[in-house]
Amino acid sequence: MEMDVTKEDQIDRCYDLVESDLQTSGCVLWAVVNNAGILTYGHIEWGPFDEFTKTFDVNVFGRIVITASMGGRLTADNLSAYCSSKAAIISFSIALRREMRKFRVKVSTIEPAFFKTGVYYSVIPSFERNWIQTPDSVRQIYGDLYFADQMKSVKRRRKLSMSSRNMDIVVNDMIDAVVSRSPNRVYSPVNLFVFKVVPPLIPLIPQWIIDRIFYEMDSTKPEVYATVLSEQSVGAQDLTTKCKFADNMCVLEMNVTKEDQINRCYDFVESDLQKNGCVLWAVVNNAGVVTCGHTEWGPFDEITKTFDVNVFGVIRVTRKFTPLIRLSQGRIVIVASLGGRIVADNLGVYCMSKFSIISYSDALRREMRKFKVKVSTIEPLLFKTAMYEMAKPSLDKNWMTTDDTIREAYGEHYFAHQLKVLDWEFKIGMGTKNLDIVVNDMIAAVVSVSPNRRYTPVNRFTFKIIPPFIPLLPQWIVDRVFYAMNTKPAFVKKSNQNKV
Repeated sequence: MEMDVTKEDQIDRCYDLVESDLQTSGCVLWAVVNNAGILTYGHIEWGPFDEFTKTFDVNVFGRIVITASMGGRLTADNLSAYCSSKAAIISFSIALRREMRKFRVKVSTIEPAFFKTGVYYSVIPSFERNWIQTPDSVRQIYGDLYFADQMKSVKRRRKLSMSSRNMDIVVNDMIDAVVSRSPNRVYSPVNLFVFKVVPPLIPLIPQWIIDRIFYEMDSTKPEVYATVLSEQSVGAQDLTTKCKFADNMCVLEMNVTKEDQINRCYDFVESDLQKNGCVLWAVVNNAGVVTCGHTEWGPFDEITKTFDVNVFGVIRVTRKFTPLIRLSQGRIVIVASLGGRIVADNLGVYCMSKFSIISYSDALRREMRKFKVKVSTIEPLLFKTAMYEMAKPSLDKNWMTTDDTIREAYGEHYFAHQLKVLDWEFKIGMGTKNLDIVVNDMIAAVVSVSPNRRYTPVNRFTFKIIPPFIPLLPQWIVDRVFYAMNTKPAFVKKSNQNKV
């Protein structure tokens, strides 16, 4: 059947055909295997911005149960868009697995290291195309010699990592995920023994060591440009009237989802810097939105809106202002979240976006190091910000806009329990309104001579100790902890009654 995963009408048409055929034959659908994917190759600054959105449109927004990639666990040079999309989809699969477990539906991800598929042959053309489509001002900074050296590196890595056309290893894992009574949560098919041994150890290595490997491979009062969604908002007024250094602040209106507003803001900042003989030292990306609910609740637009701000908004602003930061050899600070390391119930979409932006930050940090620009992420555990007030209304809104058939499968009692779970998570995780902890880390990332790659401001001592260990736990243990907090949906209760 013909189906483009970026086209809603084609997906709906395919669904109607499958549903009708199943009803006619008296069968049920046992498995969905998602294998659509595309790749774009090159540095973050290279090529048009559309390359990011196209990659996400296929690799993330077209999936339910997924063939992902080892790139979702390890960010590789020149593959930032691809790895960011795969990190997001792995986060999605974790959230989906927990949500579906109560329906006795098992979810697996297939995460192969590179094989000689169609992607293998698209690497060099994609790399060349992105370089050619890069603005001349950016290409001059890197230089043709740098591009030629990168091309040699790309060919070397491609030869090393894509040494086999034998797809049986991948297909066998797909079959096992479909037919096995107890399928694995994660399958990691690889074509060389070294890739079987090394990648699982990489997440345990301190990030600075990974950065070094990739690199070898390949009391002041500064002027502040504070951007706000609306210059008439309460927050904007507070900045100009209550801020301690209001005289050194310029408040600008900028929606990170609007290219024209970003361009207008950039032009103003560049002109102001030239007029005053100054340079831009740091860009702090802090725009963010949250949506609450299970991954199949609410309209699909909620997912794209979240990514448009939390992921593409950060990328738009960073790409635009990077030339100014490169001149000063300054800082890029990206506010992510601990949700980019741990997937929490009812925050699956939010965590997807944060997994993605952490992967993006890893790639950006390595690319900028050669220009002596330092990149840090701020990954706070939830604090009582405006997002705290948005959580419950968001959960309620997504539930109310969910299709009736899906709501019936969960039941009103299940939704009521989710409100309690959200209350419990916020009570534990949001113990303070004191944002000084977060702000102090932001300041350190901007002014410190040797800023950390990662800051994890938390509001309780317990959370300083526990979260770093969670990614090291087997996934089934983490799943079981979250599953223990939940109740059974109506669909499962009804199934149990029918069996009795």
